[in-house]
Amino acid sequence: DIDEKSLREQGHWPWPRWKLSDMLNKLAEMQVAVVGFDVVFAENEVNPAVELSRFLDDIPGHYDGQLIGGLNELAPSVNPDEVFATSVSASPVVLGYLFSSDTDVPVGMLPASLDLKDVPELPLLERKSFVANLDELQSVALGGGFFSVQPDGDGVIRRAPLIARHKGQLYPSLSLEVARVY
Repeated sequence: DIDEKSLREQGHWPWPRWKLSDMLNKLAEMQVAVVGFDVVFAENEVNPAVELSRFLDDIPGHYDGQLIGGLNELAPSVNPDEVFATSVSASPVVLGYLFSSDTDVPVGMLPASLDLKDVPELPLLERKSFVANLDELQSVALGGGFFSVQPDGDGVIRRAPLIARHKGQLYPSLSLEVARVY
């Protein structure tokens, strides 16, 4: 859980992807059945080798090209997104995403929709947009599910949908997808 205790022990959120990767690797060693992330990884994490290379390159005459070249060679092996994607691909992971009824431009990659045949038309709200995970993360996860909810008019959340519609396709909630993967 990302709670007060874990924030005191691990530091402020968001945690670096290498830390999440270590967590997934330990959970895999313990043979966890499935891990669901109710957070969205919609943006790349900064690659420290690339950042340091850019920083040094901006200081004229102080660093030779060999150091910067070495950092650029190192960059792929310390890419936080690739390190995390490797752990996600080796673990039973379901990534979460958000649906929106707004007309914002979609972000990220949606997982595959549900393959439901011969289902009567369900009275579901059409979700116009989404904020989902980076392609390189979602493509290696076992699944994905939305965790967006819509409060009633008084601001209280009384219902959480298990299925949502987007562009005529049906998508599972995070809890339903975690149960399916399990």
